[in-house]
Amino acid sequence: MDLIARFLRSDWIKKTAHYAYNPKRLKALALRLGIYLSKKGPTRLKEQTKLLYSYLKDVSTGKYKDYHTNSLIFIIATVIYLITPVDFVSNMPLWG
Repeated sequence: MDLIARFLRSDWIKKTAHYAYNPKRLKALALRLGIYLSKKGPTRLKEQTKLLYSYLKDVSTGKYKDYHTNSLIFIIATVIYLITPVDFVSNMPLWG
């Protein structure tokens, strides 16, 4: 089983959907990502993550409305993975 298939069967899709359908939560997540980006760390990762930040900020404020919800959910999951100290992938069963 590959990682994406395990992720799709996990509770993370449900958890991230709470952000995708709630603009206040999405704004809070974008803010947390902004704080994450302001900390010292790998420059290349931060440069690549700034696009995610801009995207989430624009979706959460309504500036960008032409998005696919499933894509937003994957982006939210990626951001949560980046800013959360707990590794959710290691908690997923390897054999299913």
